[in-house]
Formats: sequence, structure tokens, C-alpha cells
Amino acid sequence: AWLRERFQRTAQTIRADHWTFQLYTREFPAGRVEIGGNTDDGKSGGKGNYIVVLEPLALTPPSDATSLDPTLVALSQGNRERGEWLFHARGGVGCFNCHRVGERGNNFGPDLAALGDRATAKHIVQSMLDPNAVITEGFNLQTVETADAEFSGILLEESGLNLTLGLATGQRQVIPKSAIKSRKTAATSAMPAYDTVLSPQYAADVTAYLLAQKAGAPSAVRSDFSGASTVPGEARRVVANAATPAPWPKGDGFRFTEQPDRLVIAHSGQPVAEFVFRDEKILRPYFSNVHAPGGTKVTRNHPPVAGVDATDHDTMHPGIWLAFGDIGGVDFWRNKGRMEHVRFAEPPTVRGGRLTFTTECRLRAPDGRTICSLTNRFALTAQTNAWLLGWDATFRSEDGDFTFGDQEEMGFAARVATSISERNGGVITSSAGLKSAKSTWGQPADWCDYSGTVDGKPIGVTLLADPRNFRTCWWHNRDYGVFVANPFGRAAMKQGDKSAVIVKRGESLRLRFDAAIHSGADFDPIAAFESFQRSTNR
Repeated sequence: AWLRERFQRTAQTIRADHWTFQLYTREFPAGRVEIGGNTDDGKSGGKGNYIVVLEPLALTPPSDATSLDPTLVALSQGNRERGEWLFHARGGVGCFNCHRVGERGNNFGPDLAALGDRATAKHIVQSMLDPNAVITEGFNLQTVETADAEFSGILLEESGLNLTLGLATGQRQVIPKSAIKSRKTAATSAMPAYDTVLSPQYAADVTAYLLAQKAGAPSAVRSDFSGASTVPGEARRVVANAATPAPWPKGDGFRFTEQPDRLVIAHSGQPVAEFVFRDEKILRPYFSNVHAPGGTKVTRNHPPVAGVDATDHDTMHPGIWLAFGDIGGVDFWRNKGRMEHVRFAEPPTVRGGRLTFTTECRLRAPDGRTICSLTNRFALTAQTNAWLLGWDATFRSEDGDFTFGDQEEMGFAARVATSISERNGGVITSSAGLKSAKSTWGQPADWCDYSGTVDGKPIGVTLLADPRNFRTCWWHNRDYGVFVANPFGRAAMKQGDKSAVIVKRGESLRLRFDAAIHSGADFDPIAAFESFQRSTNR
């Protein structure tokens, strides 16, 4: 009786083979809700049961557009659990459609894990309320028109055949290029403004949740919002197990700490780099957070710091890496294929002042096929003003031939710190005497140097290609900080016919490169290349 008297009957039912539930509805204010029992007479017996479905009401838009200052004031009362619900729940704001925190959400936009370590409350609030104020490179709104429809979203991928957009609904839209009638890049962010959606308190709640996302946070709250009918603060709570990065190891000379997924490398107490050999997002080995002698970071922060770095290609440009957009028709640059770590064939060892180690990888296609094996031999050597990182790679297959294709994104690469990118005053110089990204792009060279000044101190990275490689490298250099030594992209670099480098079954292809990670005005890339030649000729 209480159900029929206090609730409104709907036309909806829940049916199974042997029963039917009639649905009734009523709105309640926030707080405790008391409902009746499953009998009319209060006597126990074989009575029917009932189901309770809790569905949050739609958010009520604020009467006036929310602005920065009231939100920052409300932050003192910010409820991070309610902010988590607003971010992740289907009855919330929908942030999860484009953004990922840890393992939850989409990765169309920047990954917000550990955002509390790298962003201020003001930056987070501004990004929500006025995303057009500062647009991160690569996240402008793209609008594509075909004969049948118009799509707007974030550009996720582009090949010669297709273009893929990430839509605000969380869907991926693959559009054949042959079907595109027009395509525009707007001067606005792909992220909508939430100033007319979130009240100051709700915006403060989301900010409190994001500020709590820190690496190794011991008591991070994570609620299960997988269902649509979840009430903020009443969801099941579990503790997120966040890995705590190892500190930089102490001691004279090269030292390292081995973790399940990486080596943390230092020299005489100074940070050098992290060598990551297992990563579920970046499916290939790489060096990240590389520091020049003296401790200044010379590669882009990994992950990129919102508001400090351009956050484009965060899973493609982690620091210093070797990757290829086409081996056997599989894209190992954009993480479609996996360079799967198998083992350390030679464990990390410090001898004679050098740190050396060797890894074995399998190059696997998305369907699980193994295309070839890859043996990487690494050597780190200290000089007065530079770390020299040698990367010696051998590709081989005993099962069949495989082919290196022709793309811009093929080879030995680095993404320098945002502060020394050409856009921020840095300079690219090649062994051919050319300067600037535009002048060096597509041109052959033995080495290229990307340098700049931080706090009055010159720092940079020089990538060097062994002259004994099968072909001189062309260079895919960009003013935003990436540069690539590429011996494969002849047509992509507009230097001739399309290249196809075939490695026969049972034969090997060996590529040798070096990265000079340097600081100080007296560093000489010509001398570094001569030293590299002497070392490889031993």
C-alpha cells in the first residue's frame, strides 16, 4: 500500500520468465530515505520482494555562469568523493568520455593521472570553465563533413586512408578520407566549457578530486561507478594500489634501481633517466625523464605537465626511443603493435665506468603474430659535459621475411623539454650546417642537435647515426620539440621513390645510434660524433 500511495506508477516494467515487476517512481531530496516493508499486513510469510533503483537527478544548471573566484573560494569545502562521482558517473558531467584517470575513462584528451603533482587548482578550474583560454597543442576542435553527416571532435589518428575522431560521447568515429567533403580545425578547444553546467561548488568538487590524483598517494579513494544509478558518497569504496616510483639511487658513478617495469638510473647521486621496458600504454621500450649533467631535465616531462608542456602525443613521445610506423605492415610508433619485452639477455652491469645491458623483444602484431625479434644493446658512458647513450638494435626473423616501410615516423627519436623547443627559443642544427626545423626537415645528416637555455645554462640532446648503418638518415624535425633520425622514409621525406627495406628470413638488420645528453657551453656535437665513430669502429 505504501508504494501505491507514496509513489507514482510508471509504464515501465521489469520482466523475467516467471515474474513481472511494475516500476513506481518518486523524487527525494538528498539524505536518508525511508521506505516500507514487503507486506501490507506486517506479517511474515511467502510474500513478494521489491527492487530499489536509485537514479541521480540531472544536474541543475547554475543561474549564472560559474567563474573562477567563487570556485576557488568553494574549494575549501570541496568534496573529492562527490567530485569523483561527477567525473566518472553516467549521471555526472561526462568527463570520463574523453579523459582517463588511471585505468578509468577514455584517453582522447590528456591523461589526468597524477594531475595533482603537476597542476594548480587555478589551472584545473580555468580548464573546466574556459577551455579556450589555453588550448593544449593537438586538442583543437576538428570538424569533418561527409556527404551523409558532420562530425566534430578530437583528431586521434590519421593515415593515408582514414581519419579517426574522438567524439564528446566517448565514441571513436573512423571516417574514410575518400568520403570527406570538407575539414576544418577550429581556433577553439574540443572540450566544451562547463561554466553553465557546474555550480561553483560542483566545480570545486571536481577540482578537489583531480588535485588528489598524485603518484603514490596512499589513500586514494576509488568508487565503483560502473552503473548509471549511483549516489555520490554511497558507492563501494576501495583503495587504489598506486605504484610508488623508486628514488634516484645514490653512490658514485652509474647506479641503478631495478623495478618490475623499469630501471631508474643515476650518476653520483644525479638523476640520469628511467629506462622503461614494460608499459601498458606505450608498447615499446624507451627512456623517459632524461636529465643532462647537472640535473636539468632535457626531455619533455613524462607524463607531460598540463599548463607547462604541450601534452600532444604523450604515448608516442615519451623521451628517447626507437620506433617504426611500419614493420611488416604494423605500426609500432603509434602503439598498434607491441615491442614485447622478453628478458634481459645481459643484466644491467656497471664496469669501467659504463652501464651496459641487453634486452630481447618480440615485435607482435595486434592479432598476436610475431613479426621478428629485436635485440637491443645499451651503453651509458659519462663525459665531463654529457651522458652518451648508445642504442644498438638488431632485427631478425627465423620464420619469414619482413619489411620496413616508408613513413616520417621511422627511427631513433627524442622529444626535448618544452623549454628548449624551437618554439621557445631552442635551435636545431645538423651536421650539414643547416639550422631550424624547417631547414633540416627531410634532409640527410649524420647528426642533429636540439639545444636551448634553461636558467642561463645551455642544455640539449644530439642524436647521432652510425655511418655504417645501411643508409644515411633523413631527419623528421619539428619546432615543437621532436626530432627523428630516419633511414627508411625516402618518399615520406620527399627524397625519392618509396622505400621498402626487406629483411630476409635468417638474416639481420642492425641499426646503431647514439644520444649525447649534454650541458654547458663547451659541448661540441662534431667532437661527439667523432668520438661516436671511434667507439663503433672498435
